[in-house]
Amino acid sequence: MLTLAGTNTIAGVAGSSSAVTCTILGAEVDAGTPTYKVLAQAQLATSPATVYTAPSAPATALIKSVHLANGTGSEVTGVSLFINGTAAANRITGALTIPANGMAVYDS
Repeated sequence: MLTLAGTNTIAGVAGSSSAVTCTILGAEVDAGTPTYKVLAQAQLATSPATVYTAPSAPATALIKSVHLANGTGSEVTGVSLFINGTAAANRITGALTIPANGMAVYDS
């Protein structure tokens, strides 16, 4: 499980624009009460961009899973996720290749 403090971010990038949909599932915790839900859903661009920002402190976000779905008939290369920035040091995955109509899942 990934834990994000207040205003921490998850960003993503893909080698083909609008081909990979990123869905982030988990809980936002405020005053000790978790609210489980789809935290974010967006299509990844060819430049790294923020997909989800955790709520302001003192809240935190608990990321249970991240689903990356390629809805095209071609493989998509260069799919990566980042935490708290988009520099190489912020990368939390390698450069993934998702096959045509395939998916990849990060699951705690």
